Amino acid sequence: MRKRTPKLLAFALAAVMTMGMTVSAATIEENPWGETMNVAFGDTLKNNYGYVMNNHGTILNNDGDVFYNYGVIENNMGVVNYNYGGTVNGGTVLANHGGTVNGGTVFNNFEGTVNGGDVFIQYYKLPTPQNFSYSGEYLAKANNSWWIEEDTTVTIKADEGYHFASTPTTTSGTVTEVEAGKTYTLSGVTKNLANGGLTLD
Repeated sequence: MRKRTPKLLAFALAAVMTMGMTVSAATIEENPWGETMNVAFGDTLKNNYGYVMNNHGTILNNDGDVFYNYGVIENNMGVVNYNYGGTVNGGTVLANHGGTVNGGTVFNNFEGTVNGGDVFIQYYKLPTPQNFSYSGEYLAKANNSWWIEEDTTVTIKADEGYHFASTPTTTSGTVTEVEAGKTYTLSGVTKNLANGGLTLD
């Protein structure tokens, strides 16, 4: 068996020590137009002119496209496709899922906070169907949940072999009977109904 030299032992020790060390957060100057990248948690991208697929860190200036934002975008002059719990200041957000948008325009808002901006379509969460179903032109399914668009109507219908023991009740909006025990409509909803807001017996 060959003896390990001091040089090799030192290299091995350095490798072990490096594995246990905390890697410092990176600062990236820019993502050029046409280029695609991800921003990791703790990292900062100063200027984005291209495409960021996943942002878990901070983007100081976004002039491009961010597909999935979980972090912070300080100055958004571009487009954020999906904001999942992150914070976006200004610009355009196509779908805001539980995040915060300050200023700018949000096209579809699902349980998010919009401060001082415009919301084109506001959605409110509905209870998960059990032995019944929803239908309607302005009904949406996102994040494994059902959502009703503000100022629209959805139909609630008991599944085959089931019926409602009583007319559903709601803490927001109006329930209208179509067929007793079988079919009802829900309209005029102005808040989330997922946690006890809509009772269906």
